[in-house]
Amino acid sequence: MFKTIQPDQQRLRARFLRKYPTVAQEILWRKLRCKRMCGLRFHRQKPKLGYFLHFYCPSAKLAIETGAHQQNDPDRDMELRNRLGILTLRFSDEQIYRDLGLVLQAIQETIQFRRKNASAPG
Repeated sequence: MFKTIQPDQQRLRARFLRKYPTVAQEILWRKLRCKRMCGLRFHRQKPKLGYFLHFYCPSAKLAIETGAHQQNDPDRDMELRNRLGILTLRFSDEQIYRDLGLVLQAIQETIQFRRKNASAPG
């Protein structure tokens, strides 16, 4: 966890992580970049609450985490959700390699669900 990293250090770390992505991150980024997913902008390695989110869509408040090293961390997910309203989706590298279409469909359906619920009167 990087909760004590200062803003300048966060920028350097995020830049390093963007420069050296995993193969799965690079594959997924090709599908998310340039507003290719539902016309929404995604960021890579976005620092939030001291964590680096692999992919983050601010308008949908959606974080996407990849890789085996990003195993379920309910405390982190709860903190992001409770403090910032960010929902986290997690996909293994294997899912991205073998079932990219299903991964993209899950992301798209989550975005559509969040858009629908955000615009619902309440």
